[in-house]
Amino acid sequence: MIELLLSTVVAVQDAEPCSPRLLPMYTTRLPVFGPDGEVTGMLQIVSEAQTDTRELVVYYLTPSQSNVVGPFTMEGDAQITNKTPQTRNVKYRQSVKIDEGMVPIFPSGSDLCWEPEKRRIVCDYVFPVGGNETVTKAINWSVDLRLENQIADINSDGWVDAQDQGILMGDWGTDNPRSDLNQDGTVNGTDLGILFGQWSESSDDEES
Repeated sequence: MIELLLSTVVAVQDAEPCSPRLLPMYTTRLPVFGPDGEVTGMLQIVSEAQTDTRELVVYYLTPSQSNVVGPFTMEGDAQITNKTPQTRNVKYRQSVKIDEGMVPIFPSGSDLCWEPEKRRIVCDYVFPVGGNETVTKAINWSVDLRLENQIADINSDGWVDAQDQGILMGDWGTDNPRSDLNQDGTVNGTDLGILFGQWSESSDDEES
């Protein structure tokens, strides 16, 4: 489900909408158990990689399923060791696969990247590390997942209705990604048209 990659070479690939794949890391995925011994809805991920010049160990938690509408978060730490006497920028690439039928909505100003063909969220990190030093850095991000055919469910309650319309109207004229449904940089009539096109019928509208 989740792949974390260590960089030793920075490259550019025009065919890739996000950063290119890098050196693979050894990754272990384990379920998280609650106090009652039952499996929770989270996964514990530990990824490791090392070269002659650096070592990287990353630990983080993320939801075990990516087919649920609403927040999808990743929280953890990266421990980076520079084995050389010179200061180095250590780079690594995190790639999270999202289930078919879902699409992520990134917050404003996010550095996250979406690869729709591969259905992956990509996040790149760069950490400067002093010579012969080990540092620990927090890594975290969050997105909202929506159904591809219900992208206008802005408040993630399972319905496209007046509440979503109210949010969109409040964002009118801005570039807020939660309401910029066609991702053209402005919340406007086109987005409102998408919302009305996905409007949900309530049970009160059903014929008896």
